[in-house]
Amino acid sequence: MLIPVREISPFMTTRHTEQKYLKLLQHYGDKPVSVTLQELADMLFCTRLPLLLSHIDAMILPPDHTQRADFPAHPVGTGPYEVVENNGFHLQMKAFDHYFGLRGLLDEVEVFIWPNLTETDNLAESLSDNDTAAWLSSSLSDEDYVSGRLSQVAGKPSDNLREMFLERGGYFLLCDSRSPHWHTAEHRRWLRETLSPYALLQHLSEAIRPFWVPGGSLLSSWFHTIEAGPACSPFISSSPYAKLRLAYHDQHPEFPMLLDIMQEIMRQQGILLEGVELNYDDWANGKTNVDLWLGTVNFPIPEEWNVGTWLLGSPLLRHAISGGDDALLAQWETQWHTETISAEQLVRETTRSGWLQPLFHHWMRLKGPDRARGIHLNNLGWFDFRSTWIEPGP
Repeated sequence: MLIPVREISPFMTTRHTEQKYLKLLQHYGDKPVSVTLQELADMLFCTRLPLLLSHIDAMILPPDHTQRADFPAHPVGTGPYEVVENNGFHLQMKAFDHYFGLRGLLDEVEVFIWPNLTETDNLAESLSDNDTAAWLSSSLSDEDYVSGRLSQVAGKPSDNLREMFLERGGYFLLCDSRSPHWHTAEHRRWLRETLSPYALLQHLSEAIRPFWVPGGSLLSSWFHTIEAGPACSPFISSSPYAKLRLAYHDQHPEFPMLLDIMQEIMRQQGILLEGVELNYDDWANGKTNVDLWLGTVNFPIPEEWNVGTWLLGSPLLRHAISGGDDALLAQWETQWHTETISAEQLVRETTRSGWLQPLFHHWMRLKGPDRARGIHLNNLGWFDFRSTWIEPGP
């Protein structure tokens, strides 16, 4: 086996990490892995090591994983469940007998994706007969949810759901530092005023507005604002070629709705806003030639740690948050490593400058079957399969 040490980039420079802190990585047999630290490894690194090694960039991978067809969809790991089948509409997992912890209480978990579920009445009826199905708020758009067509499965907005809370994260706009339109703070302030969450909220249908909470930051417990000052459009009013390009990924049901609203607002300003739909990988690497990025993110526990690693480790964010100032980005990385800057301070700086513009926090909901026990919504909008079980029927 190998551990891709040089991939621990969100936290500190990779070669610096490898040479200063990690002395030896060895594996014994098929499963045990030994990590030996240098004597110079400071207490800060030691306390962060569990978080570093649990990050996706520090996965233990088979040496030939790059040669295995569709490896990301069929990972080989040591978690509580192993993947049996994974395709575009069906994920099947079963309890992994070699898991180091307690065996999962559910023997098998299946996740189904049905396209155009609200347009298929027979399928909805068949789902309503399934007393072991759970429904997540990300399964349907809000418009479909409030329509009531799938109330047998998803419940109604008036239902008193036990598992419901404001997401730990939210929707955001990102100004691409490579675009010629955002090089001045005045232009970024204009964008914030034009596409503010309050302006967007007025265009949402009244039925779904309660699900959307205007965000002042990435976490609902934080509040940050763009620096006050004059604002002006990046386009001359008489320009016949006023055009902006906005990229979003194709795996979220609400993005097309938000794009339509933004296009209407921009149209009133005499600006054509072109939407560019990307697959998730292309969106996340941030290499497409656009002016704006629309996205959403949720942060697992510990939230502040994951906010910081996302800001400094995501290729998309690294293209933008410092306004293209590589020296400033390097300074933030050093400060993050030495804990002289917090995640909250990083977000404050990036929102104050207007490169990152938070939009909304969304209410997350989970409706489980009546016989389900131990089913609790987590920060990512899912639940822990290990602690969930189905009470036997009569």
